[in-house]
Amino acid sequence: MHAGEGGDAPPLRYRPVTTGSRLGRYELTGELGTGGMATVYRARDSELRREVAVKVLFAHLCKKREVVARFQREARAAAALDHRHILRVLDVGGGPSALRPGTADDDAEEMIDPPFIVLELVRGHSLRAHMEQRRGPILAEVVACAGAVICEALEVAHAAGIVHRDIKPANIMVANGGRLVLADFGVARLDDDDSSLVTRTGAILGTPAFMSPEQAQGDSVTERSDVYSLGATLYQLATGSMPFGGPTPKMMWAIAHGEQTPPLRRNPAMGTALAGAIEHMMTADPAARAATARAAGGALREAAAAGGITEVEQTLADYFADPEGFEANQRPVIVAHLLESARTAAATGQLPRATSLADRVLGLDPDNADALALVDGMTARARSRRLVTGGAVLLALAGAATAAYLLWPAPAAALPRPDAAPADAAPALDGDTHVGPNIPVSQRISHKTSNPETHRTAHPPALDGDTHVGPSILESQRISHKTSNPETHRTAHPPVPPTAPPIDAAAGQGGTAPPAPPDAAPAPPPSAWLTLDISPWCNARIDGVDVGRANRARRIELRPGRHEVICSQGPGMGEWRRTVTLTPGQHLTETGSVLRPVAVAIAVSGGDGVRISGHYHANGSHLTLSPDRYRIELMKGGQATAGRWVTLPRVRSCVVRDRPALDCYAPKP
Repeated sequence: MHAGEGGDAPPLRYRPVTTGSRLGRYELTGELGTGGMATVYRARDSELRREVAVKVLFAHLCKKREVVARFQREARAAAALDHRHILRVLDVGGGPSALRPGTADDDAEEMIDPPFIVLELVRGHSLRAHMEQRRGPILAEVVACAGAVICEALEVAHAAGIVHRDIKPANIMVANGGRLVLADFGVARLDDDDSSLVTRTGAILGTPAFMSPEQAQGDSVTERSDVYSLGATLYQLATGSMPFGGPTPKMMWAIAHGEQTPPLRRNPAMGTALAGAIEHMMTADPAARAATARAAGGALREAAAAGGITEVEQTLADYFADPEGFEANQRPVIVAHLLESARTAAATGQLPRATSLADRVLGLDPDNADALALVDGMTARARSRRLVTGGAVLLALAGAATAAYLLWPAPAAALPRPDAAPADAAPALDGDTHVGPNIPVSQRISHKTSNPETHRTAHPPALDGDTHVGPSILESQRISHKTSNPETHRTAHPPVPPTAPPIDAAAGQGGTAPPAPPDAAPAPPPSAWLTLDISPWCNARIDGVDVGRANRARRIELRPGRHEVICSQGPGMGEWRRTVTLTPGQHLTETGSVLRPVAVAIAVSGGDGVRISGHYHANGSHLTLSPDRYRIELMKGGQATAGRWVTLPRVRSCVVRDRPALDCYAPKP
């Protein structure tokens, strides 16, 4: 009696499988790894005489017929996908189909092969393994290229009605020649499948850290869910950090509410182009997310092109052939391209774009003199424009004051006699001099513009590089509201009409009284400047006022005295604090790091020491470094015998060793 016909069918008896077993024409020669549903073996196809990978469903899942049916059905669907960046499915076998013809599965006594899928064997490693070995972010252009080719694979799968639903670094393989291959459609969903495991068992398939919000909440998934998961994968590649962490319930809540740290905050060197593409892919609301894999791939190609990379496939081949060498050689090329783009943007007035490009250059090369000079030049031009704009405003105000005077009804007794000499100006309040209508307008503001340097000091611009903050704003800036409205200014300081000249009683004739000396304009308060050169990045607060991102090319204008400075990456992240005291005219630069320093010991066996960023340290040396990326070379007899870029982990201490690879190894907990 078959299942569903009034009784339960006896379970099928599956043959146990291990290395050395044979499944049909495939001999299992070694175990490659395990996943959530199956074990993968290396195998040899005895008929075609080639090596393949065989994925065998777990024994406990073989007992669930709906799982077996799904496993094989989706394998056949994946076999129809033919694309360079999709792992090829070569064959499907085992399960009920392994019964001998004419034998009913409910009375079969023989043991049959478990369900299995035969796959293309990739001689390489996964992106997850690459990240674990690298222990740091990948160059942004390489990440963008990787995302672009996986988007091509997803475009093909989605066109066939297949949603992968488990995209993550572990499921993207690096094959020979740097070819990226999207693997493991084992939890994929067919568009016409209304009997998915999620709806039948309530289980959530996939890996939590890379799930889309709708998948994490058990809702239906679409191709936009794959776009999100790929965005989360690229987030890890570009920042060296998982997009979400912590206990699963907390992680699920953060995913549902889009509470990930912005990628640019974790790695400012990645640039806004890639960061923007990733954030668009990871938007919590599916409707606001990149709609298709094609659209996401286009944005990623643009991000690569922003760094001068247009040959996507060749870039990946060159990178995976020698990751450290590629970055060492390509980084200066990218920096040069970004600088040229920044200069062009600055020359055409696109200052926000120019500033963004210059910031990325400084993220890749913090001491780049050309980028620093470009930032200084943009700051100077912005200051010059502010001065010109300020002069135009003063001219307009003066014209308004003149018009107001001409329209101001003067008392008849105060009108000048036709034969009277022009009256001199009467002093006004607050250092603003209002002069008679017979004085040219250009002269009426000459006391404010005759000395540009004095004017700049009295009314310093707050553009780009110079910032004025909170309670330390100069007094000269606090009266700007008095001149912002010409009408209000006229009412507050009405022009003084000329009066008839007084009669000199002794001389018996009319004369002009000597003008009263004008009130001296109050001297501007003294200024001081602070520059924050804090690595890798942080947002600054001075005396409790936000002043934005710390930047070594930026000057913050303050009142002389004591100031409390905090630079932080956000709640629970790195923070730098300092109390500074500034004197009049001083320009102080504070350097530091928001990261806790790492105690580094040198203990290499294949040499007498190491050279770290150009400085030699013998075996047994101890030093302190900030968590960052360093070039470490193994030294022997004064010669470098090996070298690589190493990302110093954010730990209390680590030891530089050359076994199994040259790296700084943190002690095991």
